Amino acid sequence: MRIKKRLGPLKRTSSRKRLEQLVWSVLRRFTVGLRKRPSNKWLDVPFQRLIPDRGRRVAFFRSLATTVRKRRAFVDTRGLTPRQLLEQISANGGSTIHRPSTDQPHWDTAAAKKAPAEKASAKKAAAKATPAKKSVATKAPAKQAPGKKAAARKAPAKKSIIKKAAAKAIPAKKSVATKTPAKQAPGKKAAARKAPAKKFIVKKAVAKGVPAKKGPPKKAPARGTPPKKGDAKPRPSPGALRVGTESSSVSIFFATDRQPIQEPESMVKFGSKRQPDGSLVYGTCSISIPKAHKTGHIESPEWFRLEFRPNPARHIAILKTTTLAEEAFIERIRATVASSKAKDAFIFVHGYNTTFENAAIRTGQMAFDLSFIGAPILYSWPSKGAIKDYPSDEANVIWTSKHFERFLVLIAERCGTEKIHVIAHSMGNRAVCDALRALSLSTPVGETVLLHHLVLAAPDIDADTFRELTDALRKMSGHITLYSSSADKAIKASQRIHRNPRAGGPPLVIVPGVDSIDASEMGSGWLQHSYVTDTWALLSDLHALLFSDTPAEHRFGLEKRGGKDGIHYAFRP
Repeated sequence: MRIKKRLGPLKRTSSRKRLEQLVWSVLRRFTVGLRKRPSNKWLDVPFQRLIPDRGRRVAFFRSLATTVRKRRAFVDTRGLTPRQLLEQISANGGSTIHRPSTDQPHWDTAAAKKAPAEKASAKKAAAKATPAKKSVATKAPAKQAPGKKAAARKAPAKKSIIKKAAAKAIPAKKSVATKTPAKQAPGKKAAARKAPAKKFIVKKAVAKGVPAKKGPPKKAPARGTPPKKGDAKPRPSPGALRVGTESSSVSIFFATDRQPIQEPESMVKFGSKRQPDGSLVYGTCSISIPKAHKTGHIESPEWFRLEFRPNPARHIAILKTTTLAEEAFIERIRATVASSKAKDAFIFVHGYNTTFENAAIRTGQMAFDLSFIGAPILYSWPSKGAIKDYPSDEANVIWTSKHFERFLVLIAERCGTEKIHVIAHSMGNRAVCDALRALSLSTPVGETVLLHHLVLAAPDIDADTFRELTDALRKMSGHITLYSSSADKAIKASQRIHRNPRAGGPPLVIVPGVDSIDASEMGSGWLQHSYVTDTWALLSDLHALLFSDTPAEHRFGLEKRGGKDGIHYAFRP
């Protein structure tokens, strides 16, 4: 529904209410989780939380500036709230709301008024001038001599005559160009107004190789005032704005206990076999992010579009994969962390049925969509990458837990990070929980926790086992967040296989010290299993959690719910 239709019933309300409802209607187009407007809490929520993606936020401010007829876009300052923005608009005289139209606005009102009259007169003059162009050119000064209106009306006819003469290369064009100063003599003001258009016509004639005198073009700037640069570039309409601004790439780090299958200089590939000695391979990946990237979406080749290979300009793909020695890997991470403001690092541990390439692409997409400041790291264990190999993946995730334990200690002790966040998905939660339990047994009581945030996304782990592990997890993590969904088909299949409930499915596991969040309303895709990284609302919640340490009761889009088992949180439908 267009904003123009929404503003119909607002005539009787105050200007402040109308402006507030206008900002809300524009805001809804750039957010996903906002369907019904809350009371007035959204007015005090910063735009960085309402629209975490920077590209969407810039598009919102441009669209709002176009809607309220503001010549310059609003400045997105840190911590700016809708209430502060409304006060700025009201203070600048923007409380009077202009109803937006679907067409692009004319910023030069004088030019907009003259456009229809000039167009009509140009058509008439062209129709009359077809049989005899030369006679019309000679009679033009006599018609324009009485006053300003005649000169203004005949100016488009002159333009059409010169264009046709230039196309056919007839000598009549030259006579018209020589008599133009005589035509402009009776009305000085009319000539001054039409001078920029006249200059433009003569320039075209010179470019096409038609001879023209240099006298009139030189005098035209002195008689008329050229249009301003700000008026020459009208603002784009909201529909023309795109989320992405330019193609880019993201660099991530990785550690894996997969065995390499190909080792050229610029692209190392890893298979699903284990490293013989269980050692880790370190390196970096460069991931392409296309210009038209949408938050939470992985652009990949589609066969029905005859796309059989990834194109970095249109798809998220791995551009380069290189391996590093352990010391070089640590130095790279230390340099990245030292150059960032936050001094953070997040480690993503993928789940079942995931290849190394898919895990690296997902890590790059998360780092880009979260606008992560720090070192994004992937830990990849040897998943077979096939649905039929579920039992094999269960054995491999148990085998890799010791290696992940060593890797966590390496990052915590030698990479200079102030905060380490671990995001585990699906079956990867088993390796993370087993490693943290082993570290809790060897860590003396009272020492500093290892992780700042532990995010368990759709954990494919036994629900009772998870309840027993919570004491060890709280000892090693400052804050634990559990995302679960009753619509997750992959977790439901795991429940049927194990004949026991899983921590990532129904019923929701509620344990003291763990923020349990029901994301059943936020599923995406057929399986609805990757909702944490595929859905804008979940990525926004992760952004508020990792960057601002915002408690669940204060995060936008979550509502607090109570039950017999305790308090949990859920996304608003």
